[in-house]
Amino acid sequence: MTVLNIKLIRMDCGTQSRDANDQEHIDYLAEQLQGGETLPPITVVHDGLEYYLADGFHRILAHIKIGKASIKCDVITGTLRHAIDLSGMANKTHGLNRSHATKRKQTLIYLEDFEWSELSDRVIAKKVGVSHPFVAGLRAELSGDVKKPQAAKKPKAAKKTFQKPPEPEVDLSDEPDEMVGELIKENQRLSDQLAIKAMAGTEEEKNLAHETIESLREELRVAKLELVAIKQSRDTYQSENAQMKLQIKMLQKQLKK
Repeated sequence: MTVLNIKLIRMDCGTQSRDANDQEHIDYLAEQLQGGETLPPITVVHDGLEYYLADGFHRILAHIKIGKASIKCDVITGTLRHAIDLSGMANKTHGLNRSHATKRKQTLIYLEDFEWSELSDRVIAKKVGVSHPFVAGLRAELSGDVKKPQAAKKPKAAKKTFQKPPEPEVDLSDEPDEMVGELIKENQRLSDQLAIKAMAGTEEEKNLAHETIESLREELRVAKLELVAIKQSRDTYQSENAQMKLQIKMLQKQLKK
């Protein structure tokens, strides 16, 4: 278990699998915290650059409500996709009861993904904690296989259905990302200065250490930007492939008629 600064935890990357946050439950958890109760640690996935919240949105929002700056976390090494996968499987046996809309959203996480959609209905049902007919129904809905009543005369051609793009997540941070980034940079600069000042050595050696740290910081910054660009390219590729697979399925269905 690790204690992390809440500002470091990303809550805006599509890992919230509930259809909506329950403010009443957040208020209840906040009251528990103020009364001295300890909540279970949240689950966070770290990819070496970012900390993605996978499970515990209500708990972290309760901490934010009462002004807590840090929170206990179970940190798992992985990727954003790993965090999304964990989110899709969250709250099956614990936490606030899931609504029908939440179960639908969690199931669609797998059915709308170009790779996870290849899993069987039973495997996805086990992951999400729903029945396999529920998964099969949603899969049929996405592929256009849902039977609809036909008109008596001159039935109209079925309209093609396309995957609705996910709605953008709301950034729940209290401060703009730029301000948070500047605070982190300033904290790093102060930490570097304190470390150099405390080190044994001549002034020249300390200046050399400072230059080395600055150089490494810049290399790390460039590496982070390159990693972000790679992630964006990967996500775009996955989205395009998911759309293409849905279109291919619809064309195959039309050819069979």
